[in-house]
Amino acid sequence: MTAADAAVRGSLQHATAVVCTHCQLPVPAGLIESDAEEQFCCGGCRTAFAVLHDHGLDTHYDTTVGRDGPVAAGSPGRSFEEFDHATFRDLYVRRTPEGLAQVDLYLEGVRCGACVWLVERVPLIVPGVARAELNVRRSLARVAWDDAAVSLSHIARTLDSLGYHPHPFRGLEVEAMRRREDRAMLARIGVAGAIAANVMLAALALYSGQFGGMDGPYERFFRWVSLLLTTPALFGPGRVFFAGAWASLKTRTLHVDLPIAIALAVGWAQGLANTIVDSGPIYFDGLATLIFALLVGRFLQQRGQRAATDSAELLYSLSPLTARVVEPPCLAGLKGQFGDQVRGQRGHPAFEPMAEPVA
Repeated sequence: MTAADAAVRGSLQHATAVVCTHCQLPVPAGLIESDAEEQFCCGGCRTAFAVLHDHGLDTHYDTTVGRDGPVAAGSPGRSFEEFDHATFRDLYVRRTPEGLAQVDLYLEGVRCGACVWLVERVPLIVPGVARAELNVRRSLARVAWDDAAVSLSHIARTLDSLGYHPHPFRGLEVEAMRRREDRAMLARIGVAGAIAANVMLAALALYSGQFGGMDGPYERFFRWVSLLLTTPALFGPGRVFFAGAWASLKTRTLHVDLPIAIALAVGWAQGLANTIVDSGPIYFDGLATLIFALLVGRFLQQRGQRAATDSAELLYSLSPLTARVVEPPCLAGLKGQFGDQVRGQRGHPAFEPMAEPVA
């Protein structure tokens, strides 16, 4: 090995041994400062470290012990001016009862509890921000601020400087509806489960009476009790299946609720007839349990579909926010100048781009 090869190898080993103070990634050899205590792999990490240090948030690095280190900061320089556009505000910003502006942002780079700690301390860094809450599972940050004191673009630049590149979340209108649907579905499941448990107790008494001998009046009593318990379950929590079947018939399209509704109706009608004539099986225990199981299955299916929808929505949030509006050249100014190719070149006044949020 020549002396030159040894020198190159030594410099490479030295470069790989130096890690960024902020993100713990290797620092390129050209950015190593031999006389500096802190080393940074890029200008973004240097900016993020300075922001944390200047505002007394150095303990952020203590919360990342055992992890890969803080998230790598984004490159500074983007203005996020489209966040202050009137169209953007109409699409994504809403008002709180306190009179504050509020927006939900999807943040790139969220990985662990340290990210929650840091994002929720943005109000200490940016005056005018009232609160910042981060859902680490979905990487969604809800920020409320006084728009008379600070602009949303300034908040976005701060988040970007800390390594969390913000994007507007485009599914806000369905959140309230989802919460209402979840509450209603859980209420149906709870009622159906309580009824199914009581119907099973009555059925246990009937099954025991078949082997041990039960007097006729007691058997008829438990039959009517099972009917009176199952009927509210069928036309209460189980009504969702009949609503889906009716919509299927009106639109003349097949739906999974149609055979379910037919099976439930036939089972209940047969049980009712056998209860009246006091002869034959009544099926109410299986019917009530089936309603409960179907509701639980539908709830789990709904949650799975929502998880897939949220993933697609977050991916959609990464799409570009701005578009270039190209104004066509004035036809009058082109008379006799059909050979002028300059008007089609970028930079011509007639083709100057204008940034505008995309709905």
